Amino acid sequence: MSKILKLIVIVLLAAVLVIGIWWWLKKGGADNQPAGGNIVATSTPQVGLEDIGNVKIDDSDRALTQTSLGWAERFATYSNHDNYQNFEELNAVMTENMRGQVKILTDKLRREHRPDDAYWGITSQALTANIQSGSAAEGQIKISVKLQRHEVGQNLDKDYQQDLIFDIVKNGADWQINDAQLKNL
Repeated sequence: MSKILKLIVIVLLAAVLVIGIWWWLKKGGADNQPAGGNIVATSTPQVGLEDIGNVKIDDSDRALTQTSLGWAERFATYSNHDNYQNFEELNAVMTENMRGQVKILTDKLRREHRPDDAYWGITSQALTANIQSGSAAEGQIKISVKLQRHEVGQNLDKDYQQDLIFDIVKNGADWQINDAQLKNL
């Protein structure tokens, strides 16, 4: 696939995601979700690039859990050909601590899989999310998101699952990711 065709596909997918999020928010968003423990992703909940940092998250456990699905997909999907741009696009929802961790990670990834090397990337889909500890009312919440991941590269094509554990904190009026750890299943 040529780079131009890949770019067109990415732009179209981003537009579909933005429209989907707009529609979901317009119909009531997380307020229309069923009661229960785990939040199950029924569609790709990614936040559009222009919405990162601008999405108003209400102060409820359910809203934070639902939002973490989109954050997880964005955080855990990257490639050397996009120069690990997804991490930078999440800066608005990261604390300084998390930005430092991401800088170390992206520097390592850029050394291992340089942007001018053969394509290498990981695509992640959030399956479920649940609260491990804390609550929105406490201003700090730890959420575990189960991911289905697909990694491709030169002589590499594999699927696996991992948990992404987010430590999310209230910083003024905003919720931000303070820590994120991938755990093998």
